[in-house]
Amino acid sequence: MNIPEKTFLLYAEESTINNDLRPFLNRKPEEALQAEFCSDYQEKVVEAYPVEKDGKVLLPFRRIFFTLYCI
Repeated sequence: MNIPEKTFLLYAEESTINNDLRPFLNRKPEEALQAEFCSDYQEKVVEAYPVEKDGKVLLPFRRIFFTLYCI
């Protein structure tokens, strides 16, 4: 897959905003307040997950891999 790494960061932001932050956004019924909150959130994401020397952004998603064998 040949997708720019920045796309993944943007996808992660959108996914988080649409899912995890929804309760916080619902407390701010005015669109201007929601936009301000999202803008502040995106600034914090960029601070927390800086671009590495190779131009990639590492996001710490926990993953568990396992294999199940039936005997």
